[in-house]
Amino acid sequence: MSAPATFRERPNILRWFRHISTHPRELADALPDTGVAFEELKLQVELWSQQQSDGNVKLTWEPSRDQVWEHKSRMIRHNLKEVLGEDRMEDILKEGRGLRIYWGTATTGRIHIGYFVPMAKIADYLKAGCEVTILFADLHAYLDNMKAPWELLKLRARYYEVIIKTIMLSLGISIDRLKFVLGSDYQLSKEYTLDVYRLSSIITQHDAKKAGAEVVKQVDHPLLSGLLYPGLQALDEEHLHVDAQFGGVDQRKIFTFAEKYLPQLGYTKRIHLMSPLVPGLSGGKMSASEEDSKIDLLDPPHVVKRKIKKAFCEPKNITDNGLLSIVEYVIFPLCCPPKGNCVAHFTVPPDEFRKNETQVEGLGGGLLVTLDSGKKTKTYTSVRDLESDFAAGDVHPGELKDMVEHYLNILLVPIRAAFTSADKRDLVNRAYPKTYKGGVDELKPWRLDLCVGTIIKAENHPDSSGYLILHLNDGSLERRVSVVPQDSFTEWKDLLGRPVILLRNIAPTKTLGIQVTALILYAQK
Repeated sequence: MSAPATFRERPNILRWFRHISTHPRELADALPDTGVAFEELKLQVELWSQQQSDGNVKLTWEPSRDQVWEHKSRMIRHNLKEVLGEDRMEDILKEGRGLRIYWGTATTGRIHIGYFVPMAKIADYLKAGCEVTILFADLHAYLDNMKAPWELLKLRARYYEVIIKTIMLSLGISIDRLKFVLGSDYQLSKEYTLDVYRLSSIITQHDAKKAGAEVVKQVDHPLLSGLLYPGLQALDEEHLHVDAQFGGVDQRKIFTFAEKYLPQLGYTKRIHLMSPLVPGLSGGKMSASEEDSKIDLLDPPHVVKRKIKKAFCEPKNITDNGLLSIVEYVIFPLCCPPKGNCVAHFTVPPDEFRKNETQVEGLGGGLLVTLDSGKKTKTYTSVRDLESDFAAGDVHPGELKDMVEHYLNILLVPIRAAFTSADKRDLVNRAYPKTYKGGVDELKPWRLDLCVGTIIKAENHPDSSGYLILHLNDGSLERRVSVVPQDSFTEWKDLLGRPVILLRNIAPTKTLGIQVTALILYAQK
């Protein structure tokens, strides 16, 4: 970097410029937050102007309007998987105003490390001057096959708010620039309810089911609530008064659903920003409902170690590798900022040792330094380099697991510490009450749901000779079915109308492919 010609006339300013030029990140921090990357400053340094005010020399940077919006656009798109409506987004940025974005999360299961991905992007949006709203979708949590019981909605929404604010603060993100909204605060209003009815009058059942296929829990006989879910999420865009909705790629069908139907209500088609999903440790999507597939933000270090040790990580496999995805979308953006280095413990073969001091491409991420007990050091400046070495077998799965465990615990330390207080522990326990698991329980007769019923239909099992399917009437509206060996009774036609004693509160199970909902304990001869 060379100093402007005017600096050469003032040796003291020239010395300062030469010194600060050797510390590019400090120089970037010292400059006003104009939304201009340091690389652009370096390219445009000759445009700096010198001003004299009260005997003090002041240096000011005046980026062009195009440079500002282009930088903000790159910041918004960084690490996204897909953007729908990019032209509309750039039109707004060219106007000079910040993009209004909302990110919603249904308050269902406990929050896991996959949430670091949207948190990192929300930080990018704030740096790009966007206005960000976080929606705690409590009603959506109930509508999604009742993943959150009605009596726990408020507690779980409170848990989500507390822990997400804790994540933000631990990452150095000011929550003063964020807006937090509870879904039930506006989704029960007259205006919103009217829009629900208007939207319901034009949506087909096929489109509603298709839109929620990747998000709403899929069952053989879906409830109407699950079909309402996508429409309500689409309406949130209008009633939160935003330009864009942000979510994972699993939301794509809901996003295209919103783009199709909102204009039919006279509302503007919104922009949709999609981030990648962090795969689960056992493969597939990381899910709060699968204990071993995810790492809870409050898991202690020994649990983190156990889960990562059990994680699927096949040597040289980079296509189905959740740990590499964690490195790319969690560790690099959050643990390795441009101002510092990441230090992990790797075994690097001496003949493969090399050092690359190039900064990570993109606006996030930094240096990932690996070392072998202080003997050899290897610096990764790109996840692609790490993937390449893993694919070649130069990085062993055990080494990758050790590094991921190390950095995840760094991220989780402040969050665990924040939840050591009695009130927060009580909040977690009340929002997610522990259910009984395993062990030997005393058999108590009054806990059995017994009743007298009758056999209303008997038929041969279509695939298993020697077995009958019995349809039972227990006086309720629920269909009761049992499967019994045919030799248990003399003639199946003699079974019709026969009184039986039924056990109804059995665990859901299938016998010979038939869903059994009751057991026959006694049949009258």
